[in-house]
Amino acid sequence: MRMKWIVFALLLAGLAALPAWAQEAAKTEGKAEPAKQSGDAKEQLVLVGKSYLVGASNFPIVEFSAEGGAMYSLGGPRFEELKRLQNIKIKINAVPAGKKLQYNHLDVYDFEILDVGDGIKPFYGTLLVSDGVVKIQLQDAGEPLKLTGNEKILEKLAEANGGRAWVAGNLEGAALRVQRFRVLTTGAEKKSP
Repeated sequence: MRMKWIVFALLLAGLAALPAWAQEAAKTEGKAEPAKQSGDAKEQLVLVGKSYLVGASNFPIVEFSAEGGAMYSLGGPRFEELKRLQNIKIKINAVPAGKKLQYNHLDVYDFEILDVGDGIKPFYGTLLVSDGVVKIQLQDAGEPLKLTGNEKILEKLAEANGGRAWVAGNLEGAALRVQRFRVLTTGAEKKSP
């Protein structure tokens, strides 16, 4: 009888020792899909949800509310961009990185912006300025897309030359008339690969 209690206690201890991110992933049941392996031994996750910037300006934290209700804190090489994606629906590719404060922490190595509000999926890429013309080099495209529109908007985008941004608006031929945008990194900030 005593042996059964010992086995039961060991079983419970083993379950309690599961990494926090494994317990969280089990709670979301299928909401986190494994990403492609890149030779890294850590489990890679693909999650969809919304990001929120919280904390003090000298200690910013990006919270991520995944579909299904799981909460995470985000970091990694894309942190500077993630800080500027407040209340925006994104899909992240990440690896578990322990715990930060009360959240399971994920290091994000890539993301896709799905919706910036009103069902709008923006263009995302690197801003380029050449001969006074502002363009955006999309991640998976050949030629940069020319940006047109309000002069003040174009000035703001030109100031971030070499940085990353999302832009949304109306396509007019081979150009995009920008109506909404967000600069995520400036050319002066270190850009992630």
